[in-house]
Amino acid sequence: LELYQCHFHSEPKSVLKCLFVGDLYNFGNNTDKYWDEAEFIDSVSYDFFDLKDVETTAGLWAYGYTSFPASPDLDKLGNYEEFAKELKKMEYTETASPIRTLAAIEVINNMKAGDTRINCVVFLSAQKNTLPLPALDPKNMEIKTIVAVGFDSTDLSTVAGKRGVAVSVPYYYSDSDVTNVVNAIQGKYKPPTPKPTTTPKPTTTPRLSTTPSI
Repeated sequence: LELYQCHFHSEPKSVLKCLFVGDLYNFGNNTDKYWDEAEFIDSVSYDFFDLKDVETTAGLWAYGYTSFPASPDLDKLGNYEEFAKELKKMEYTETASPIRTLAAIEVINNMKAGDTRINCVVFLSAQKNTLPLPALDPKNMEIKTIVAVGFDSTDLSTVAGKRGVAVSVPYYYSDSDVTNVVNAIQGKYKPPTPKPTTTPKPTTTPRLSTTPSI
């Protein structure tokens, strides 16, 4: 009898090297709200690092009232424990020249082209008026995954641009909101379909106006 050997070739794991960008600007000096935002990032990162079929590393940068440098340090991408250590630095820090949301987006867009240290950006912002903001469109085309997270129910659809996806997260978020962001990072998030707005029909025949025209 001949013995046949079966060789099972497992698919190579996909690799996600994500830079999380925190918002320490749009809540002013409200330290509690920044703390809650950091808690949300921690929940997302925990599930992100727990993904089974993906090889994951992540780093953190924050803009606004912060002690973080003016641009991300991409050498600090690591595992969950290293990420959590960086996350402890995400707290309100008084400064005369905070980095605004627009400037932070420009920093991301102007990161060095061809840098293979990251291929994913998760950008958080609670800025309500997004009209002045440019789209996330990094010149580094190695960045294939762009997730714009609108914290505090912000709509970042225009900021996500053509290359990204926007996920709106309420301030009082739930586990499903965390899952939505993790799914978006994996390219599995389906944005909710907006309900069509219909004009209600009048239930009674409107009375003719008896007011004389002037």
